[in-house]
Amino acid sequence: MGLLVATFIEAKLDGRLLQDGSNVMDFVPPRATALGSLLNAITDETKVAHFQPTNINFGHMPAAEFPDSKKRVDKTVRRAKQVSNAKHAFRDWWQASGHLLQENTPLESLATALAALSEGPTTEL
Repeated sequence: MGLLVATFIEAKLDGRLLQDGSNVMDFVPPRATALGSLLNAITDETKVAHFQPTNINFGHMPAAEFPDSKKRVDKTVRRAKQVSNAKHAFRDWWQASGHLLQENTPLESLATALAALSEGPTTEL
């Protein structure tokens, strides 16, 4: 959420965010991203009466679609697709807002390693 706040402050200081904030949605990441999904979850007007703080989870994110599959898709595969969709949506949003995205950072390497571990053990010959 700090990244989102920093994005709003940057837009405000650059004069791109209107004084009344009416164009704030122009600076919000897409719903497909984890940040966009979390923002959607905590600002859903249908849940205002019983607001509960939350962390991001796969239930907040849009469901992964598998149009060619007629069978139920394994949860691990669905989640991997959600993560892939989120990463692509974030990258597109971040670059469209004029920011650079560093590739192969230590965090990116860790995420790749964790994703590989979640796929299960492999046997090497």
